[in-house]
Amino acid sequence: MTDFLIKISTWFFAKRCGHFGKNSIILPFYSLRGINARNIFIGDGVSIGMFAWISTVESFNGKKYSPRIEIGDGTSIGRYCAILANKKITIEKNVLISFRVLITDHSHEYSNIGIPISMQGITDGKPVLIKEGVFIGSNCAVLPGVTIGKNSVIGANSAVTKDVPDYCVAAGNPAKIIRQYDENKNKWVAVK
Repeated sequence: MTDFLIKISTWFFAKRCGHFGKNSIILPFYSLRGINARNIFIGDGVSIGMFAWISTVESFNGKKYSPRIEIGDGTSIGRYCAILANKKITIEKNVLISFRVLITDHSHEYSNIGIPISMQGITDGKPVLIKEGVFIGSNCAVLPGVTIGKNSVIGANSAVTKDVPDYCVAAGNPAKIIRQYDENKNKWVAVK
């Protein structure tokens, strides 16, 4: 990938955002289909990989939303990631997100069994917060209403459906806490 392509890709994205910090980049082939990127705020030194899909949903099937995505300084987002908000997603600084990760604050509605799911609209968002220093492994899903605590690790292929406290390792589907930092012992310990 040439520097020229990266600069052009970044320039076009930055022009559409609410804020795009200095020394931040977004690699080519990202998707902003059908949205206004003014609801996306990116800090300094952020790196977003190829084929990222970053979307704020302002309306769907006649329903209006007030979405916002905030990505903090020094965060790195891998290839093929999707960040989708109709409420609010906050990713604090120095977060490391591997490839093929989904972060969403909403889902597709499915309550009416007489209508195809694709025609039922989407649920109202529940804010997602990913705190400073988190690492999210590849192929994970972070679902509506979740908070992931400071410096926590989410193992590859996990579905995060509930909050994860600070300084924990969570893995599985659904993700469960498997290790936690013990301040008294000054080390990581297994959780049974």
